[in-house]
Amino acid sequence: MKQAVAVMRGPFAGAAAWLGSGGRGRRFSSAFLTGACASLALAPVHFLPILLICFTVPVWLLDYAENWRAAAVIGWWFGFGFFLSGLYWVGIALLVDAENFAHFLPVAVLVLPGGLALFSAGAFALAKLFWRVDASWRLLAFALAWSVFEWLRGHLFTGFPWNLIGYAWSAGDGWMLSVLQSASVIGVYGLGLLTVPLAALPALLANGDWRGRQFIIAALLGGLALSASWSYGAVRLSRPAGEEIAGAYLRIVQPNIAQTAKWNPEQQAAIFRQLLRLSGAPASQPITHVIWPESAIPFFVEKSEAARAMMAELVVPTGAVITGALRQADPNNSDAGIYNSVLVIDGDGRIVTHYDKSHLVPFGEYLPFPRLLAAIGLKKLTVDLGAFSDGAGIQTLMAPGMPKFSALICYEAIFPSHVADDADRPQWLLNVTNDAWFGDTSGPAQHLAQARVRAIEEGLPLLRAANTGISAVIDAHGRIRAALPLNQEGVIETGLPPALPPTIYARLGDQIYFGLLLLIGVFFSIAGWLQRRFNA
Repeated sequence: MKQAVAVMRGPFAGAAAWLGSGGRGRRFSSAFLTGACASLALAPVHFLPILLICFTVPVWLLDYAENWRAAAVIGWWFGFGFFLSGLYWVGIALLVDAENFAHFLPVAVLVLPGGLALFSAGAFALAKLFWRVDASWRLLAFALAWSVFEWLRGHLFTGFPWNLIGYAWSAGDGWMLSVLQSASVIGVYGLGLLTVPLAALPALLANGDWRGRQFIIAALLGGLALSASWSYGAVRLSRPAGEEIAGAYLRIVQPNIAQTAKWNPEQQAAIFRQLLRLSGAPASQPITHVIWPESAIPFFVEKSEAARAMMAELVVPTGAVITGALRQADPNNSDAGIYNSVLVIDGDGRIVTHYDKSHLVPFGEYLPFPRLLAAIGLKKLTVDLGAFSDGAGIQTLMAPGMPKFSALICYEAIFPSHVADDADRPQWLLNVTNDAWFGDTSGPAQHLAQARVRAIEEGLPLLRAANTGISAVIDAHGRIRAALPLNQEGVIETGLPPALPPTIYARLGDQIYFGLLLLIGVFFSIAGWLQRRFNA
């Protein structure tokens, strides 16, 4: 602690000391508030400058943390604030059917953020193990640790990579979109690895050497990294977009059906008529393909030849209707597994191919560890929540008259490098979703922002059909060509933007990101060796 106080002589030394050397209440509340504010850098607010505060304060708190255990507690409070403010909308879904699910609200609102905060606790603890208060490279230690645990959060226990910090660059089509193009090389995890040390640079203004070599070098390197990222993106965006795919004219349907009505048996016919009405409205040119959102049809359409015939009339004979729907493994067996699927119905009313969702939502589409939960007294939870069967995995599909595509149902679009079959590369991505569960909250905007980055990473256009919004057409550079606002009925008529050649990220996945982690690890090993040698 004496070392920490001794080096704090910069213009912000007083602020750092006040935050870090105060009691637990001050330190924990500071961590919680900065974590909560950090979510404002993400959709839908996109206030990126807030990160200059939200990643500077944690560095100061780590400067004064006594050991890695104290750092872990600070990190937990930071993460709890971040996930509580960023994922509050999860609780809204439970209020749609409050009679059956409102009793799970404390789990969604408190337990989920608290559990996810364990990852940030681990990040802070890991960073503290490599900490040196008077060294500017401690910012890299913080960035490395944060990034490692973001990656772990995206992969452990089926993964939940929602609101990764790299998504802070996903606002608009200006200079930030240029920086976002770096995802085509290093992915969103790599973009987060770049973002954290840049955001934490003001922390050095509390150091005694704030006007000396360390601060100047750190600032120059940070500026160089940001400039290089922007320059690469600007060049990439300046290239011609290419011609739309010939012979394809699509209609994306956003029916805006309330979740309370969606599975009401009395509403089935009305919902289907609404989908037909929107899809069959006059168009500026013949519609070759119609796209409906996730679980758009409120009945098993494979059992209704009449319904498929009406759908086939919506498109030209060589076209198809692509829709989200529930699918039963064996239509003649009521006990057969049920899948959350995408169906392709051709101009003759036949289901020519399908995709079954493989990455199911824990506690939403399946119940993990049901026997364990029942054994510890949560038997009601295991009864109230049903379960879908999971599909075989990501696959490339063919629809008549269209280039091959990869279907992503709901939150399958948030998993980097898991959206396309590398062995059979598609030419576009389709994301069908039903975000009606989350109402008029930040959830749908966050979901769109993450799907947008998948287009950049893969170099593939992405078409998005959402029940209540936000439906969109996104080109292979991540530019939103058309969109329908949240909670609005409507359609988008569009051609199909062209695909780009496979990006570096599409070919290598997270390998370059892992290389960056390795380089930083080697740097710390060398720096530690030099420190031990010259301090001996």
